[in-house]
Amino acid sequence: MFNLSLQAIQRLYPVAGSFDTDDFKRYDEQIKSYFPFSNFFDWAEIEKQYGNWEAFLTQYLEPNESAYIDSFRNLPARIALRTAIPHTDLVISKGGLFVTDADGVTPASTSRVERLLKSLDEDIEKGIWNVWLALQHLHRNRYNGHPTTCIHVSYYKQGYCSSLPLTIPWSSPWNKEKLSPLAFFASFDEFLNTQHRLAAEYLSESTYQFLCRMNSFDITNSTWEQARAHLAIEEITGAIFLLERLRPDKMEYYLRQQYDALKTILTRDADAIHYDRTKDPAGVFHKRHVPHGRNFIV
Repeated sequence: MFNLSLQAIQRLYPVAGSFDTDDFKRYDEQIKSYFPFSNFFDWAEIEKQYGNWEAFLTQYLEPNESAYIDSFRNLPARIALRTAIPHTDLVISKGGLFVTDADGVTPASTSRVERLLKSLDEDIEKGIWNVWLALQHLHRNRYNGHPTTCIHVSYYKQGYCSSLPLTIPWSSPWNKEKLSPLAFFASFDEFLNTQHRLAAEYLSESTYQFLCRMNSFDITNSTWEQARAHLAIEEITGAIFLLERLRPDKMEYYLRQQYDALKTILTRDADAIHYDRTKDPAGVFHKRHVPHGRNFIV
């Protein structure tokens, strides 16, 4: 499926020529199952329609979405090398485990190996995030005109948020704290639960469904007011989620700010985003107390 030749690895990292040309091809299946890379694509469809990963990139992806194309090309090789490193000097035999060495070659220290693994992990994480961003851009701008069954579009069409900022996006004492890309994907279901909670307690079912349709691009003629409200609600939802995960100990004041901002949007753009004025779960048209997940009144 992937180009895992020694030359492909050496283009990215100073790997010695002592490896055989095909040593890394054994990691093909590990790449396919690597989370969350595995969630983005249907490998069987790619193989059926294009034969291999490079053909899919060249024939479909690059003509439709060239952003971060190097990340798509390099990510499999990075994952293969990361998977291989823990086993490169270890031989398993009937007599036990042995570490290989060569005359005149000193094995790398544990600290150097750890630094290499950390660097590889960071490269892979950055690559996965770039792939995610490119697929979002493809979905937003061209996917409807060039659909493919090779991409799991449903993975990022759930809910009304297309993505999540990795940092708390406003001035606060902890705005430099970050949620790593892999932590974001690992907590994706929790992020959906935050959206469902806000839908029940604030947005109303009609607004929630409308925003979900905007996110999945079922609505192609949205107004400026609708797009503005959707983007703002996305940002507020992400901020609430990040606050609850990163700083649950000191978040009450900043959460109040976010819920106040959400109520302002619902008041201003109620008709544009089909807010249910009758049920009015946020209490913006009928005075009421609306509890949120942290048990205080806003």
